[in-house]
Amino acid sequence: MSASSSSSTSHASSPDTTSPSLGYSARVKQVQRPVLKSSPTPYPSFSVDVDELGLIKRVEKRKKEKRYTGRHNPNAQSKGISKALADLIPPEIINLILRQLIDDKQTLMKCSLVAWEWFFWARCYLVPKKIRVHIDSWHCIDPLETLSLFEHPSSTIGRYIHHLSVKPPSNNSRSLPGGHMRDIPLDYRRFLHAFVPNCDALRSMSLSNLDLNEFSDPKSPPHLQRAFPHLSNLEIRRCTFQTYGHFFSFVSNKRRLQHLSLTDVHILQPDVAGELFVAPAPRQLRYLRIHTAGLDRVLDWTLAHRHGPRIKSLEVGGIMTWEEQESAIRFFRRHGPSIETIKFCLYSWSLEIDLGVCSNLRELYISHAVLQDSSTGAALSTVLNQITSSKIADITLHFINRPENYNLLNWSELARVFEKPIFSAFKRLLIILNVDDDEEVPGSSDSVGVYLRACFHPLTRRKILNLMFE
Repeated sequence: MSASSSSSTSHASSPDTTSPSLGYSARVKQVQRPVLKSSPTPYPSFSVDVDELGLIKRVEKRKKEKRYTGRHNPNAQSKGISKALADLIPPEIINLILRQLIDDKQTLMKCSLVAWEWFFWARCYLVPKKIRVHIDSWHCIDPLETLSLFEHPSSTIGRYIHHLSVKPPSNNSRSLPGGHMRDIPLDYRRFLHAFVPNCDALRSMSLSNLDLNEFSDPKSPPHLQRAFPHLSNLEIRRCTFQTYGHFFSFVSNKRRLQHLSLTDVHILQPDVAGELFVAPAPRQLRYLRIHTAGLDRVLDWTLAHRHGPRIKSLEVGGIMTWEEQESAIRFFRRHGPSIETIKFCLYSWSLEIDLGVCSNLRELYISHAVLQDSSTGAALSTVLNQITSSKIADITLHFINRPENYNLLNWSELARVFEKPIFSAFKRLLIILNVDDDEEVPGSSDSVGVYLRACFHPLTRRKILNLMFE
């Protein structure tokens, strides 16, 4: 008994020791353990005093930080505002605020973390808006399923679409993969209705085979009449309007429109001239492409108001009537100084239209030049001699001919027109011809190419002449 008591006394009075395995100073305490039968002495255990490590203080500090929000504790990270506070701000105000930060992506990313409503609106400006959607029943597996994607109340995909193309079938039916035919009782104007409230990102639209009276009738709801206000590019193909007044009203509501393309637009009723002055043309309109009847109405529409658009590019096609020629003459007198690009068909072009008023003309495209007799060469020379702009840099001559009729045109006389000082800044002359691929035929591409390069030798030497064979 004395031996055991002495040993226990020696252990209790032993000084602090340093544990090499732990690497720090610690007080060693003895814990009473049962004596093992195989060991003559009790087994000592070690415990570390955590107070010296400062762990308790750190835990208490973190507990205190969790009791406060970011407003009371500046050291804590911001958790954003509550949903109740975010709901007090109207979404229109949030949209106006975030729209001012379109060019500052870093600030937009920070604003998207404020609240869920802010994230919803900021995402519209952070995600690239270059998505193109083509709705064509001949390629779409199920148009109704596609329509349900846009018409769903919680759908936001419309905010990211940059280009929309709607082209329903002409006979309202299509073939399925199994070879069967089925009718599609679907009004494709419903796609346009689905995009009316979600069209902030929509900049380009192509419409085909649609009746657009609902969007142009003055009796329609205002939100349909003013639909798609952010469009900059509009293409209309084989669409129907009640009158020219409805058509001009539909286009004029797009105040940011810059490109307008018209192909086979159908007007149900003749229009009176007074309605042309009701809806002015968009002032930002710069590029006009007209391949439909009523060319005179469209050109006069751009001239109806004193502060109208300044057209830079004009493309016209089809046979011009006498009224259309008169409107074209007035159009060039008004917009001649601002026009930079002209494209027209030679067989329907009036030689009374003077291109000399186009003092800033840079590009000229003459299509459908039929090589039948010497009149084609005389008409081409007349048009090219009218050019007075020293900025002309690109001319394209597109001929429609048989391979053996290319020699009906005096190419050497036509080449002398390009020797005038006005073509000093000329950069490219593109000639498009229909030829035969057989090398043994006199009208083959090789023989025609050698002959034309010899006629346009100065342009060939300057590497300006370009030939294209179809």
